[in-house]
Amino acid sequence: MKSSHHHTLLLVEDDRLVAITTQKTLERFGYSVLTTSNGEAAVELSIERPEIALVLMDIDLGPGIDGTETARRILELRELPVVFLTSHAEQEYVERVEQITRYGYVLKGSGEFVLSQSIKMAFQLFDAHIQEQQREQRLTNLIEGAPVGIFQTTSDGKFRQANSEMARMLGFQSPEVLLKFYSDLGRQLYADPNRRNELLRLLRENGSVRDFSVEAYRATGETARFRITAQVLDENHEIDGGLLFGGYVVDDTERHHAEIELSETDERYQSIIQLSQELMTRSDEDGRWVLLNNEAAWFYGEPEERLLGRRPSELAHPEDRPKENAAWRYMAATGQPVHRLETRHWTPRGWRKVQWNCAPLLDADGEFAGHQATGRDVTDLVKPASRIDSDFRKWRELFEQATVGIILADTKHNIIDANPHAASILGYSREELSHLNARDLIHPEDFARLPPDENLKTMENTNAIVQRERRYRRRDGTYLDVLVSMQPLREVGYAFSHVLMFHDISARKRLEDRLRTSEAMFRSIAENAFDIFVLLDARGTIIYANPALSFHLGCTLEELKAKNALRLIDHRDRERAYEAFANLSRGRLPFRLPLLRLPTTDRGPAWFDSRAAILQDSPEDPRRILVISRDVTQQKQTEDRIKALLRQKEILLKEVHHRVKNHMSTIVGLLTHQSELITDTVAREALQDAAGRAQSMMVLYDRLYRSQDHGALSIRAYLEPLVNETVQLVQTGDSITATAEIAEFQLDTKTLAALGIIVTELITNSINHAFAGGASGRITLRVERQAQAATMVYADNGTPRPLSRNDRSGSGFGLQLIEMLVDQIGGSYTVHRGDGTTYRVQFPTNPLTD
Repeated sequence: MKSSHHHTLLLVEDDRLVAITTQKTLERFGYSVLTTSNGEAAVELSIERPEIALVLMDIDLGPGIDGTETARRILELRELPVVFLTSHAEQEYVERVEQITRYGYVLKGSGEFVLSQSIKMAFQLFDAHIQEQQREQRLTNLIEGAPVGIFQTTSDGKFRQANSEMARMLGFQSPEVLLKFYSDLGRQLYADPNRRNELLRLLRENGSVRDFSVEAYRATGETARFRITAQVLDENHEIDGGLLFGGYVVDDTERHHAEIELSETDERYQSIIQLSQELMTRSDEDGRWVLLNNEAAWFYGEPEERLLGRRPSELAHPEDRPKENAAWRYMAATGQPVHRLETRHWTPRGWRKVQWNCAPLLDADGEFAGHQATGRDVTDLVKPASRIDSDFRKWRELFEQATVGIILADTKHNIIDANPHAASILGYSREELSHLNARDLIHPEDFARLPPDENLKTMENTNAIVQRERRYRRRDGTYLDVLVSMQPLREVGYAFSHVLMFHDISARKRLEDRLRTSEAMFRSIAENAFDIFVLLDARGTIIYANPALSFHLGCTLEELKAKNALRLIDHRDRERAYEAFANLSRGRLPFRLPLLRLPTTDRGPAWFDSRAAILQDSPEDPRRILVISRDVTQQKQTEDRIKALLRQKEILLKEVHHRVKNHMSTIVGLLTHQSELITDTVAREALQDAAGRAQSMMVLYDRLYRSQDHGALSIRAYLEPLVNETVQLVQTGDSITATAEIAEFQLDTKTLAALGIIVTELITNSINHAFAGGASGRITLRVERQAQAATMVYADNGTPRPLSRNDRSGSGFGLQLIEMLVDQIGGSYTVHRGDGTTYRVQFPTNPLTD
């Protein structure tokens, strides 16, 4: 049992008897042991005694701080392994210590071997942890100091790691906020989800990608351009349901925007040149053309490629060539432009006069590098009459075929003509309309409200287009809602002074009326409701709030407008509110929001249960968010009180269980410790027998407490650990092995208690007598079930020793106890001795527990 250790352990145990027993056991292992009974003293000792290498900590420490808080405070001051040694096996207690860096969780009564191995394992894990910590710190420093974003993600769309630069690039305050925010990278981060699919495809095919360009959303909603270099980190395993890959990201937004701006500028420049109806050319420093737009190529009657490289003077009139050459020399010498240069050029239509504006082009050093010229054909300053007639015919075709109503009127608003569509929607013939005045069509109420800017003189001076909603009278006397555009005409030769263009908006007006009615109904409900009604835009800004919100918050509705609703929420719930709002904005509809607190004026923070709905044209185009909230503070307080009462009862029951189990553990420890101090063999075996029986009762009590059915228990769940724990408790070495093959069925606790003591007596007898002197051997236990009965077979391969009923010196009482317990459960037993000893116990099963 002993080994050479030089570590000092700190044992924190409030039960003095358990502390003494455990201390002696640890000292037999070779450890130096310091003990204390409360958490505050343990914290002070961990500071004052730097030689302490490990802490054995009970969870319940009586008055003061408990074991979990003690461990937490110690670990804040120094780093060392903590092993929890406790009687609690409940999941709740295990979960309480999960957040603490611990290196073992050992149940009291598990045996000296389990305790020794747990301490050894804790030291090994601690050494490995320190080494891993050092490696991780070096890697963390490297990652956090990197000037690029570094990440790890899985192919199913989840961030697993990101550095501070990655968080900054995406607009988050810290990597922790970034990791919590994203749950689906394809939908939340990538502007085009197909780009992420392409990235995953390349990673699966090639194992890595380099400078993969993507457009992504920042936290603010802005888009950014990134270049990703990544590789698959583990090809053979999937992490969190997806392939793990990582790499680094470079923010390419500014360079990308610069390229786009340059490209757009160049495209705009090229578009202006090519679409311009003026002649545009560019020449190099020798005066040769390097660019001509489409209009210039058409003007000269040759393709652009045949004109490039020629000088403009080659096509100029001989008399105008000196003037062109002089202008070119002037720009080269002075760097100044030349305006209104008129020259004649030969074209397929003969000599044409062109007026040029020329500007010099300078290189980066300010030297003359050519010039750019813009010209227009000024040969004909007045349109021919045939061109005017052609334009009028085209306009007339549009007039006749237009799908909007068009009325031509003179200066006194008399109708001169109307197109077919105008006659159709008004129910008149074109002839009938030509005898009416345009103002006769207007509804009397609309006519009375005619604004002064509809005066034709005013319109003519400003050349304005006036647009109004009107009601026009149809031939049958009904009125039609129309949108009218009125424009003056000042072209010479036309017989009318202005044009009225209109189209039917009756359907739109009906829809607007329905919307106004619907809004009136909504406001009627909202204004009188006790619940809070809030209408938000896509950013969470309040558009409308009913008086209930003003009542709860103690401010006016005007003060609430234009405020962000999320900032009104209590700071403790704001993070959950942001998360819910983000899901709403992305079209995910958790119609019931989590319970949130609002800071009311008279009661402090009050709880509200909220429902939300998105009012939108499509899931990708959110418009408005309607939130309805109800005050549930009283209901929440009632529920919390009920939960607190239930929790208090549960804690009380668990504390009672813990005390009982702790006391039973103390009894086992005292009996074991006392047996080690007695030299008389008979007395020592009697104490060991008593310790075994108490151990059997403690195991049954623990399993029964953790069982859902307190009247019955699984025989396998009870006997299997009992065999192992009893062997560890009684034997003095590791020479005896035990195996158990037990069928799965339930028995009542009375029968199980008897079977447990029987098994304990048989194991104790085998170790003390069949394997006396530390002999090695094997113990087996097998339980089989028949229809309404069961058979338990216990066997060892040690030296047979008959149990005498008349032997009162130890095992004789054990035989009487076994006979009494077998009779108590209505069973029978037989003994067979040969190569060892075999006990067969048959007993009925209780049908009520099947």
